[in-house]
Amino acid sequence: MISGVPSMKRRFRLSVLFILPCLALVGCSSTPTEEGPQRSAVHWPFPSDDRPLDFVTDPIDEYLLIFSRWEGTPYRLGGASEKGIDCSAFVQILHSELSSPVALPRTTRDQVLEGEKVSYKQRQAGDLVFFKTSRSVRHVGILIDKDHFIHASTSKGVTMTRLDNPYWRKRFWQIRRIS
Repeated sequence: MISGVPSMKRRFRLSVLFILPCLALVGCSSTPTEEGPQRSAVHWPFPSDDRPLDFVTDPIDEYLLIFSRWEGTPYRLGGASEKGIDCSAFVQILHSELSSPVALPRTTRDQVLEGEKVSYKQRQAGDLVFFKTSRSVRHVGILIDKDHFIHASTSKGVTMTRLDNPYWRKRFWQIRRIS
């Protein structure tokens, strides 16, 4: 969740103040046709075909807009829909929905081979962050700033988490930058 992160709350509020008048100007009145899982208090007015909104110019705002549509979607191993999604599918689908789409492989095993490895100190928003959750299980998310990442969590579904969360800090593996 975003609670406890004042800068993110401000960013969402400013985005809402900008987006709502823009949508009113273009006359967008469509809503998703199927009620998905319960979402957070932030509800974005997306077109029914789920295309990214092309007036968003900041790439991180675009990540957050797409994330807000998926937030709360339950985790399901092998899932790739709003009925259930796993971490690598979330990362793959999010990147495919960007206004400048990036094709990523479906699995964390293959995603960790993409882009270039960067040090923890060099991390930046948009980088992929990988974790080793057990001897053979890997997890992936997307940094939205130096301290937070979005991902499909087995316990919370699609969510935003602090990178310094004790669980994830202990399991941190590497960061990769996708060009």
